[in-house]
This record gives sequence, C-alpha cells and structure tokens, in this order.
Amino acid sequence: MVNFAIPSAGGEFAVIGPSIINAVKEIGMGLPEQEVTHMIARASLAIAFGETLTNCLQPFYLLIILPIMGLGIKIQARDVMGYLIVPFLVFFISWALMVIFVPI
Repeated sequence: MVNFAIPSAGGEFAVIGPSIINAVKEIGMGLPEQEVTHMIARASLAIAFGETLTNCLQPFYLLIILPIMGLGIKIQARDVMGYLIVPFLVFFISWALMVIFVPI
C-alpha cells in the first residue's frame, strides 16, 4: 500500500525501513549478532522485492511510455494494467520462494 503513495524505492525504504529493522532487532534479541544481521539483510531484501513487485501492479513508467506508444490511438493506463496481473503473480511466487529458501 505504501508504494501507491510513494513511488520511489528509496523513499519507501526511508519510511518503513527503520521500523522493520527495529522489529527484526527486537525479534532477534538473544540471538548471536551474525544471525540478527542475517535477519536484517533478509528483511531488507523482502522490502526491496515487495516494492519492485508492486511496481508490476502500478507501473510508474507507464506515464512516460503510454503517450509515446499510444500516439494516434486512445489508450489509457487502465487498458494495460489488467495484463500486468500475470507477471505480478509469477514474480510474487518466485520472489517469495527466493526470500524463504535462497540463502544470503
């Protein structure tokens, strides 16, 4: 939901990143420092993957591409967005598996 209000990856991480990192540190209390660092890295990657994933649903780049591609025809963003659900689902499944099973 944050990505719809803040289209920038850096801006989104600046808003939600500190709270996620603090939550991971609290969850990892009592664990070795290396394990907590590993958990923070995984959480940061999950935030980055999630931000990139939501760009499939509302691609900001369409504001630039549609006027050029749609020259001479009447095309709007809603005409394209329905087709973006398939890549969204493919990326969601593959990235979720990567975040869970691929070691850092």
